[in-house]
Amino acid sequence: NRVVEFAGREGAGALHLQVVEATPTTVVFAVLSDTTPYAGWIGYRGLRYDVLPQGNTTELSVSLTFERKLAPAWFFDPLMQGASYLAMDVLARDVKSRSEGLL
Repeated sequence: NRVVEFAGREGAGALHLQVVEATPTTVVFAVLSDTTPYAGWIGYRGLRYDVLPQGNTTELSVSLTFERKLAPAWFFDPLMQGASYLAMDVLARDVKSRSEGLL
């Protein structure tokens, strides 16, 4: 299990995740609970991280599965994209820190 803490201008909370699949290049998480500031807008369902070797560098591909809780879509889709970007940024930094042994 993993807990990713969110803190910032939007508020604070935690995303509780469980590893449901792991290979040398892929990790898939299911969301167990969400108390983040985004929980009222987005129902996070799962995350997938894929490590893609690119010669001397490595690319990290991150996929987020979620349910939009706000309507109408024409108005809230831009907000959802912004909130998803912020969440993915926090999650990617968490993965980076863990891989470097900082957490």
